[in-house]
Amino acid sequence: MDDMPRELHEVFPDHAEKIAWLKERDPDFKRKADEFHELSRAVHRAQMDEEPVEEVDVSELRKRRDLAKDELMRLIMF
Repeated sequence: MDDMPRELHEVFPDHAEKIAWLKERDPDFKRKADEFHELSRAVHRAQMDEEPVEEVDVSELRKRRDLAKDELMRLIMF
């Protein structure tokens, strides 16, 4: 499945050190990373039918997860 939950450093392996550094020093980054983590797991649980959700809800979760990932990438590259 392409929506397996992954840690942020697995999504951006070339930036693992900077991710760890940002999580320790930037509360906003840590909050956004935690949000990405939760959204990633929510998408996975929905796909595995661990939590019944409407297909529209799964689509919305994916969009929110992808937006969070994009925002984190911008912060990592900044």
